[in-house]
Amino acid sequence: AERNAVVIEGMCVIGERGKETALVTDLGLQGCRVRTEVVGVTRSEALQLWLGEVGPIAGKLKWTKGGSLGVLFDSPLDEGTLDALLAAGEPRSNVIPLRA
Repeated sequence: AERNAVVIEGMCVIGERGKETALVTDLGLQGCRVRTEVVGVTRSEALQLWLGEVGPIAGKLKWTKGGSLGVLFDSPLDEGTLDALLAAGEPRSNVIPLRA
């Protein structure tokens, strides 16, 4: 499914672990990519995610790679929620243009 680049700070709970900070770096109706410091996770583990004021969003881990976790939501986000999260999490460039 289509994903959009975002930078959204949040929290997640994976399996029976406690709440951990998380950074969502892409987001779509069906799922997202999460960066967190959790280790030792397995595919299909249940996950709950909070993104700002939105949550908990239930899902399952689909993949792990290079410190990122792929999450498939149990139920798709509604369009209004996705639009609000995309607007709030729009990546900002840290590049400052130089003038000649």
